[in-house]
Amino acid sequence: MTTETKRAALYLRLSDDKKKTGENVADQERGGRELAKSRGLTVVAVYSDNSRPASDPEHQPRPEFERLMADAETGLFDAVICRHADRLYRHPIDQLRVSSTFGPRKITIHQEWSGYPLDLSTPTGVLNAGIAAQVALYEIQHKKERQRATNDALLKAGKPQPGGPRPFGFNRDMTPNLAEATEVGLATQAVLSGVSLGAIIRDWNERGITATRGGKWGYSSMRTLLLRWSNAGIRQRTITDPVTRKKTVVEHGAGTWEGFISEADFRALKAKLEDPARIRHRGETGRKHLLSHILKCGKCQSPLRASHTTTRAGLHYMMYQCSGSGCRLGIDYDTAERVVIRAVASRLAMPSPSMLALTADERKKAGDAHTRLTQITEDEQLIEESKISAASKIRQLESLQTEREHLENIVSGIGQRMALAAMMQDQIPVISKGKASLSKASEAMAEALDRFEGLDLDRKRELIRSLFSVSVEPSLKGVRPTKETAAKRLVLTRLDPATGQPEQEESEAA
Repeated sequence: MTTETKRAALYLRLSDDKKKTGENVADQERGGRELAKSRGLTVVAVYSDNSRPASDPEHQPRPEFERLMADAETGLFDAVICRHADRLYRHPIDQLRVSSTFGPRKITIHQEWSGYPLDLSTPTGVLNAGIAAQVALYEIQHKKERQRATNDALLKAGKPQPGGPRPFGFNRDMTPNLAEATEVGLATQAVLSGVSLGAIIRDWNERGITATRGGKWGYSSMRTLLLRWSNAGIRQRTITDPVTRKKTVVEHGAGTWEGFISEADFRALKAKLEDPARIRHRGETGRKHLLSHILKCGKCQSPLRASHTTTRAGLHYMMYQCSGSGCRLGIDYDTAERVVIRAVASRLAMPSPSMLALTADERKKAGDAHTRLTQITEDEQLIEESKISAASKIRQLESLQTEREHLENIVSGIGQRMALAAMMQDQIPVISKGKASLSKASEAMAEALDRFEGLDLDRKRELIRSLFSVSVEPSLKGVRPTKETAAKRLVLTRLDPATGQPEQEESEAA
C-alpha cells in the first residue's frame, strides 16, 4: 500500500538574535528539513520570525506566524515542523488560535525535540498543547518576576542595569568615554545657548560621529541621548503604562557612576527640550517654508505652499502658490514673508492687555499641568507596587490615565499660545504715563523683529498662527503684478491669541 506524501511547512523562530547572523534559525531549518525527510514529508513553505518574541501576542506582532496561519486556512500544507512547540506559541492566546485552526483541518505539529507528532484534531492533542502553553506562560511570568526583583535591587543600590549595547558617552564599565562625553557636553551647552537639535544632528552626521550600534543620528535618537539621566550621574527608571503601553523615563536617585554633565545643566536642558512651546506640528507634516499652509487662497480657500517658477527670460524665483485643483493663484515669496513678519513684529511691539495676560496665564497653566503629570507617573508606580487587589489597581490606573490624557490635551493645546508667551517675556514697555513713546515704539519694533528672527522655523509658524489668519487675494484685472502690488493683495486678520477667533470684524490690508 502506498502512502500519499504529505506537505509540510517549516516554522522557525528566535526571540532575540543578538549576533544578527540568523545562524540559529538557519540551524532550525536544517533540522526541520532532516525531520521532514525522515517522516516522508515534503517541505512546501518556510516561515521565519527571527528576533521575534512570542510571549506577548497582543503587543509583539509576528508577521511570518500570521502568514502561516493564513496559509493554514487555505490548506497549503498538512503538517507544521518546528524545533519545539514553544517556537510556534508561548502563550495560551496563540495556542487557542493554532488549535482552532489546525484541529479541524487535521494539520499535525512535528517537533524536532519531541518524539511524537501533536495532533490537534484529538482531545489528547489539544490537552497536551494547552498544558505546554500554560507551562510556557508560567516560565514567562516567573522570569519577569526575577528580572523585576533584580532590577529593583539594582535601583536601590544606584547601579546601572546590565545588558544591552554600551551607552553612548560611557565605556562598558560606565566610566566616561572621553571623546563621546565631550561631544554630548558640547551639544548640551549648544542647546542651552539656543542652537537647534537639527544643527547638532547635521554637524555630528557630517563629522561621522555615529551611535554605539552605528548609523546616523536623527531627532528622536539625539533627543533621547541628551535627555538621558545617566549623563548627569543619575539613575533612571522606565515605567510602562499598563493600558497604553506608553513608556516614561523618570528620575530614580543618584547613581554609583560619575556623570559628565552637571545636574544643573541637565535639568535646565530637560526643562528646555520638554517646554510645551517647543511642540512641533499641528497634525501636519513638517514644513520647510515659513508660510506654507498658513497662507490661504482668496479664491478657493485652499492653502498655499512654496514652489519654484521660471520666467520667459529663464529667471528662477520662489513663490507661494495655491494647492487647489486648477487654481494657479500665487504671490511673490519674499514679499509675502516680509509683510507677514513686519505685521507680527508690530503686534508684539505694542501688545494688547489680553496678550500680556496670556503670558502669565498660559505659563502657569502649562507648569501646573507638567507638575501634575509628573505626580501621576509617581502615583502609577506606587499603585503598581502596592498590595491592593488587581481590580482596585485597574480602576485606579484607569482613573489616572483619564486624567493624564486630559492634561496632555491641555499642554498640547497651549503650545501655540506658549510660543507667543515666550516672545512677550521682558518685552520693552512702549506706553509711558499714558502716552506712547515713539522712540520706545521704534526700539520695541526692532527688538521684536530681532527676537522673531532668532526663533526656529516651527516656533515662528506657531507665532504667526496665533496672531493672524492670512489670505491672498487675486490680482486686479489690468494691473501688472509687481512686488508692490503683491503686498497689497495680502489680507491679515488679527486673531485673539486666547481664543483663536478674529479680534475684530474689519481686516487690515497689508
